[in-house]
Amino acid sequence: MDSRRPDKRRPDREYQHSAKKPRLETTQSQHRQQHNGNGNSHSFTHPHYGQNGPSPSYTKPKASQKARYNPTTPGPTLKGPLPPLPPISEAYAKPTFTHPSRAPREHSLQGRPTTDPNTMQSYDRLEFLGDAYLEVIATRLIFSRYPSLPPGQMSSLRERMVRNSTLAAFSVAYGFDKRLDVDHTSMAEWRRDAQTKVHGDVLEAYVAAVVLSDAQDGFRAAEEWLTELWAPMLEGEEGKPADDAWKERLFTRVGYKGVKLAYVEERPMFMGKGVETYFVGVYLTGWGYENQLLGSGQALSKKAAGMEAARKALEEGDEALLQEIDVLKAEAMKKDQEEREAKALEKEKESGKDSGD
Repeated sequence: MDSRRPDKRRPDREYQHSAKKPRLETTQSQHRQQHNGNGNSHSFTHPHYGQNGPSPSYTKPKASQKARYNPTTPGPTLKGPLPPLPPISEAYAKPTFTHPSRAPREHSLQGRPTTDPNTMQSYDRLEFLGDAYLEVIATRLIFSRYPSLPPGQMSSLRERMVRNSTLAAFSVAYGFDKRLDVDHTSMAEWRRDAQTKVHGDVLEAYVAAVVLSDAQDGFRAAEEWLTELWAPMLEGEEGKPADDAWKERLFTRVGYKGVKLAYVEERPMFMGKGVETYFVGVYLTGWGYENQLLGSGQALSKKAAGMEAARKALEEGDEALLQEIDVLKAEAMKKDQEEREAKALEKEKESGKDSGD
């Protein structure tokens, strides 16, 4: 391989930077964002650490380290009964629940339109269409339900509604994982994020199948179903802090004397289709850690990316680390309070001695 070939890091992939004190493992969500699973690593000059600082890397896990197949995919807590599934036509039932690995000839069919359900052999094309419908339906729902919500917070909410872990949780709750035609023995050896992606893809495919099954009312049926499915996630959304409050909330949680939070541009701005995308990570120095990554975010501005990084640190970061800091902070505050009380008592004694003289 030509070592002079330029770095071709994709903008949709985030990278984890190891801290100088490696006490915690990378979370699954960070691991998914860092790598595409092919074992390749990338080197570059980090704007915060410099050329000799930590660089992103990926080591392919051994078979014994891979997550075993577990259809209970991490995702939102589902409250109450699920809304009934809208029906799909029999023509779309088979491809919707067929993994692409079971359809090796699908894309080699010549002269036959693969939009025809009779020629589609897997969910590959359906999930592509369903992904677009989910984005549109989620956007319409947020826009109409929250007229005062700022764009940044609307984008953040939509991302939570259509992310893989959310869709996968719905998919498993409906039993789609049991209906899926896939080699489950092979799937048991896949990484957990790969399993989550497959479950989410099936739900996306089902959404497309609902729309395509009824040319007149399919979109309406899908929108009504998803609106009811997402309803528990949207409860109290307007009462949540605005995007510009996440940095303050994070510092309130972990900040104290001598503790620093650095918001660092992790990668150069990416320009795609005329849209700028920025990538920012928030790093902690203090409580026994140095440059420990708490969360990474991407958005259309540096400020918004920083806010997203703070939000992810609080909502999707390592809760064990945050709880450890809670304990350390409480101990530090208690110690400071005891020192202040001791000084006040000493001062009072000295004052009483002076008055006695």
